[in-house]
Amino acid sequence: MDDWSIDWTSPGGNDADELERFLKAKDERILEWPLAKPRRQQIHMFIDRAGLPVKHAARRQGSPPRVGSGKDPRSVHPRTQARKQAEHVLAWISETIG
Repeated sequence: MDDWSIDWTSPGGNDADELERFLKAKDERILEWPLAKPRRQQIHMFIDRAGLPVKHAARRQGSPPRVGSGKDPRSVHPRTQARKQAEHVLAWISETIG
């Protein structure tokens, strides 16, 4: 299984905490939740300012409209592969040095 987690710490608040929970989830790739305009703008701001590898857009259907966020596989998978390689090297060193 691929690790889709992204390290980010919430500055606090329900929406930011939900974004952090989603980002740190290893098996979640998409989050969609209803947010009114000021709350949507804040989520967009968090993602953009932190340069998070997450695509996000508002879907203006329903009330309130929904924000869809998806983790970008181009940014997440290289980190997963690097992490797996580091774990392999660490295991080899541990076995060799004992």
